[in-house]
Amino acid sequence: MPEPRYRIPRDLRWSCHACAKCCSSGLELGPVEPDVITQLLDSDIRQQWGPAAHGFHETRTGEDGSAYHVLRQNDGRCVFLRDDDLCAVHALLGPDAKPGFCREFPYLFVDDPKGTVAVIRPACGSFPKSFLDGDKVGPDLDAIASVRRATPRYTWSPDSVQILPGLAVSTGNWLALEDPVLDGIAQNPEPPSMSVARIREALVSVTGRSLPPASPARYEQALSAILHAFVALLTEVVEQDTGGQPHQTRFVQASLERMKLAQQRTPAPWDETSIAYLNLCLRSQLLSKGFSAWGGLPEGLGVFLVGAEVAWRAGDGTVESLGEHLAEWIRLRDHRMGSALLRRAAEATRDLFLHAGAA
Repeated sequence: MPEPRYRIPRDLRWSCHACAKCCSSGLELGPVEPDVITQLLDSDIRQQWGPAAHGFHETRTGEDGSAYHVLRQNDGRCVFLRDDDLCAVHALLGPDAKPGFCREFPYLFVDDPKGTVAVIRPACGSFPKSFLDGDKVGPDLDAIASVRRATPRYTWSPDSVQILPGLAVSTGNWLALEDPVLDGIAQNPEPPSMSVARIREALVSVTGRSLPPASPARYEQALSAILHAFVALLTEVVEQDTGGQPHQTRFVQASLERMKLAQQRTPAPWDETSIAYLNLCLRSQLLSKGFSAWGGLPEGLGVFLVGAEVAWRAGDGTVESLGEHLAEWIRLRDHRMGSALLRRAAEATRDLFLHAGAA
């Protein structure tokens, strides 16, 4: 039997609920392909859609000095987002007229030496609502994966992967371990700290590496230190009041409130649905190599644990609330100020990995 064209997390399901979270979160909407902008202009979209009459895109400069285009926003909402939360471009010109990043979302495709990975981004507002009973992901992946893009698809091919503090293995060796690690946590969904502990112990067993005994006190100290650092950073941003856009101000204030709640609340017991959702998010991060953004596996899984803890402690105990808080945490995590803080906190995120699951 031929190998599947795409590798996806086991039991991956998703359906769009038209929540418009992807179009109204205030995140940068791009990059947009230049030919898409040309086609929209040629279609007289500015005459067909009033809010676009005075322009629908902006030009930005990337870190490398190159120019790229993004869609304009009105108070954090895409210029093409209608009052009923549906897309004006889709309605007027059809789905193929939309930018590639719009058509691809919430899918994330990553190429690695074994092929192409496909996962659903947890920033999608519909994911926690549909991960159990949505459409099975797989049959339409060719069409989505072939959508034109303004930037090349991410290719993951490092020379080595740090799997335990001070221990790196070749990329080939990690890929050989990947499926057993994923199967181990998929077969027995547990709260995030227990799943990470299971991964850690599996790697210890395979490598023969010895680690210090896991300590619940060290886990809580590391989490507390990271939450405290975020509260201090966000408080400073609020007090500076640099005159940003209203939706940016709301985002910072909501993030500060979320971090304070995570500091103050005693989390409710985990329920099975929330455990299943975060288990799927964890497996998706592993398969798509999201941990690599933070250095090695220990740091990446530590950052995952921060997000899981914040989302659960700040929420109301439902998977919908968990998913909403997790999506907003990801937005903060990936913002330049959030990512810079987490990189400085690498020792604490490693401690979360090392002491996860301690009784």
